[in-house]
Amino acid sequence: MRNPDFPVDASVSSPERGEPSALRLVLSDDWILEGQDETHVTVANIATAARMKLSIAAYQFLKAFAKPRRLDEVVPPGAMAGARAQVGKLLEKQLLLDADAPRADRALRLRTTVPYRFCNAPAFTAASDFVVLGVPYDLAGTVDCRGAPTAIRQKSLDYLYRMRITDGRPNGWFDANRETWILRGATLADAGDVYVEYGEDQAELFGRISSALEELGEGAVPVVLGGDSSVTYAVAAALRRRGPLTVVQFSAEPVMGPSSASEVIGTDEVAARLLQLDGIERFVSLGASKTASASLGDRVMLYDAPTLRRAPLDTLACDWGGRSAVHLSIDLGVTKAEYLRTDEHGASAGLSQSELRDVITALGRRHQIVGIDLVGLDTWSGFAHLSAAVACDLALTAMDASRGRDGAER
Repeated sequence: MRNPDFPVDASVSSPERGEPSALRLVLSDDWILEGQDETHVTVANIATAARMKLSIAAYQFLKAFAKPRRLDEVVPPGAMAGARAQVGKLLEKQLLLDADAPRADRALRLRTTVPYRFCNAPAFTAASDFVVLGVPYDLAGTVDCRGAPTAIRQKSLDYLYRMRITDGRPNGWFDANRETWILRGATLADAGDVYVEYGEDQAELFGRISSALEELGEGAVPVVLGGDSSVTYAVAAALRRRGPLTVVQFSAEPVMGPSSASEVIGTDEVAARLLQLDGIERFVSLGASKTASASLGDRVMLYDAPTLRRAPLDTLACDWGGRSAVHLSIDLGVTKAEYLRTDEHGASAGLSQSELRDVITALGRRHQIVGIDLVGLDTWSGFAHLSAAVACDLALTAMDASRGRDGAER
């Protein structure tokens, strides 16, 4: 299904792009393989949201242009007529490009369009209460978090964003767990993904994240879909420019490594690196499955799952004084089955989904949540579909909690 906000399927006439057989053609840098079965594949251009279903044979034909080649170098003379028609469609979808045509300066690209929008909310064009922004980035290794923004958005289509017929305001969602409506009247938009050039310096990407957040406006609460947990650093570093900030992160296995001298910020040193920045007041870790230790000083606070179960949730505020501006980070490792699964006594190793929701709600009552990110969803995991579903629920819960004590319409 094409993203309706981006008319990428408009035909390009032959005079504008030249006769296909006369061009040197090359695969777009922005193409991805979205899906595959025994007979067909679905490919997409992540910069335009154009999609196309191809036979296996047509897919092999497309891949023949990984390096610039003319059509007659790939296709025998007797098949040229059919190949021209196929190439015309691939050019229209911008899956194939004229290798010798001028290219746009990729460094200037800030955001890209996406095939799915969170809860099918409108694309970002103007001020909204909440704006979703994807960052499909990770530092590679044994997990794959790059596909997480797409996975979460796709699952979020179970929670459609609708308007009331009576007054045209957002309808919100009925929270069956609390038996109440949430986010009534709250406007939501999706700004797509921050453009990621894999292999570039991390600092360049983090600079684009900061610019994208600035573009969304200070009135909106950004809801950032990572990516691995290094994305939390980039988001919090940008938000602290609005005023003093406390970073609160849910993590079943908090990693509190010391700061390194590397130019690349690793996932194990996010807390240490953030605490070196002006405007970051403290880092609070919630929900570890067992007691963890940290040697980063008194500006780091750790509340493991047993502690959160024993103490009243309002104690979350008391330890660091009055009402604070909070960036809430949810490491979706907390949604792994081994942490959510309950034993015969109803206890789980980590915080249950219900407990996560309760702590997030309590946090919103006592503090001002000014930013939200969800990071660390491993799309290679056998439970990625479950994590994506829980991520949607926690995102909506956090958005509602950011509206304060009563969630009243603004």
